[in-house]
Amino acid sequence: MISEYSVQQEIEKFNNTGEGYNWTEFDVYDLKDSSNPDIIFEGSTQLPDNMDDAIWKVFSIGRLYCHNYGVLF
Repeated sequence: MISEYSVQQEIEKFNNTGEGYNWTEFDVYDLKDSSNPDIIFEGSTQLPDNMDDAIWKVFSIGRLYCHNYGVLF
């Protein structure tokens, strides 16, 4: 899932040129640290915020993921 929706190339482009969104890498949490046994995957990232449309880009990727995997968004 993470590799399918990876923004690693965009991260590298921004870091090298300053162009594009200021994405950060997704951090996957260790499930042994979870207090809820029903959680099967947990993680976070900082959302890009350097352009007016950055948040909309994030939501469009999120909606695509949810549609493809049958997750409510």
